Amino acid sequence: MKHKVELPAGTLNLKVTRWDYPLEDLCGFASRANAKRGFLFVSKVLGKHIPVKPSSMTSIHQRLAQKIWEILERENATNEPFLALALAETATGLGQSVYEHLLEHSKVQNLFVHSSRYLISGFELLEFEESHSHASDHLIHLPNEPLERTVFQSAKTLILIDDEMSTGNTFLNLARAYSARHPQLERIVVVTLTDWAGQGRRRELLEKMPATTHLVSVLEGEYQWTANPNFVLAPTRAAHGNGEPKNGLLERNFSRLGVMENPRVDFAVLLRQIGVNLTPLLKILVLGTGEFTYLPFKLAQWLERQGLEVHFQSTTRSPIVLGGAIGTKLEFPDHYADGIPNYVYNLEPHDYDLILIGLETPLEPNHPLLDLTKGIPVYF
Repeated sequence: MKHKVELPAGTLNLKVTRWDYPLEDLCGFASRANAKRGFLFVSKVLGKHIPVKPSSMTSIHQRLAQKIWEILERENATNEPFLALALAETATGLGQSVYEHLLEHSKVQNLFVHSSRYLISGFELLEFEESHSHASDHLIHLPNEPLERTVFQSAKTLILIDDEMSTGNTFLNLARAYSARHPQLERIVVVTLTDWAGQGRRRELLEKMPATTHLVSVLEGEYQWTANPNFVLAPTRAAHGNGEPKNGLLERNFSRLGVMENPRVDFAVLLRQIGVNLTPLLKILVLGTGEFTYLPFKLAQWLERQGLEVHFQSTTRSPIVLGGAIGTKLEFPDHYADGIPNYVYNLEPHDYDLILIGLETPLEPNHPLLDLTKGIPVYF
């Protein structure tokens, strides 16, 4: 199945070769404000740039987890601890939710960690690069807790999770960085929503990976990109932080430092504490912030299960050009003391009766995000 997508920055020619869901249900397209790569696959089921029903996201997460578990069963690896690593910022919530569903099958103690753009001092780092990204430095903090550290260092199965794959270089860089320090690694499972690498690149990736590798996704295809020579990017500020440790801001470990069990929150109590009254027929948006998406997503999921009309999405530091799948853009300063722009796309505040903003860091009462969205901050 072939598709042609015209964007301000150029033209995408797509060929879809396998799918569990139709392309139009999974993905839209837009132009990046990034000279390294002018296009963006805009997921309709990730809950990042486009608001999504939590139930739609959950069904995808369950499907990915089932595919992973079937691989582990074929490999006779279900009784061994695995390490799941999700890539910031886009896949932090996706990865942790997939991990949650994997725990429903597993009988052993496993570990989930996500990479971060934020340094937490006092922890050893496993560093690698995402070469095409607008902010390429990933930090993976090694757990200090003995049991978590043991799983991190001894896992024979490494599960790498991101929203999409186009070249596979990020996964290759990460797998090599991990295996160089942990030679006991026997298998790698690369997990994405959409895999655009193409047959030839997939074969090359599998040959270069440092251990037997399996690819999991709900859609496979390939692309060709032709840049528009007349497209000129407006100047944007680089989305790189100041490099200062964030220990004071990030006092709680939600998963950057490794978690074996996912955190649990009594959402009814949490909402009562901030005075939110859930009247019937309310249309609600839960807005995650940056890398902090898993618990806000769980809040959205809980609200939907109460019978409310709920959507979920998240803010991002990724600059994207208006057009294609990106209809609106709100810009505001970050709240991680880096002084860089953050964005939320495709959000029309008047479409919702209530917007809840999930936060792991303090937000000043006059912060522009509150004014732009008319949202209520929810601190976890």
